[in-house]
Parts: sequence; C-alpha cells; structure tokens
Amino acid sequence: LTPHIEYEATVYYDDPEVLTVTHVGIERMPVNNHSVIDREIKANNGMAIHILPVCK
Repeated sequence: LTPHIEYEATVYYDDPEVLTVTHVGIERMPVNNHSVIDREIKANNGMAIHILPVCK
C-alpha cells in the first residue's frame, strides 16, 4: 500500500455464528502500509480481504 494514504479493509470470513445462509462474517477496519491483519483460519474455511483507499 502507498505510504501516507488511508485505506479501509473489509474482511470476509467463515463464521458459523452468523445467522445467514452463507455464514460469512464481515469486519471493517482502517489500515495503512504498516498494518498487519493476523487471523487464524480453520481447516476448510476461508477469508477474503478487500482494501480500498478512503475518500475524503
């Protein structure tokens, strides 16, 4: 990621506790070029991260 630019990460992950058909949890967080997103992924599960610059 480009230094000095603010971004928002949207993390999609398998979560059996979510009461939807797909059981996908969604978490949004601010990130930058120094950010580390550290998550444990269980066997046969997955995760996707969508990162976009924050428009001011």
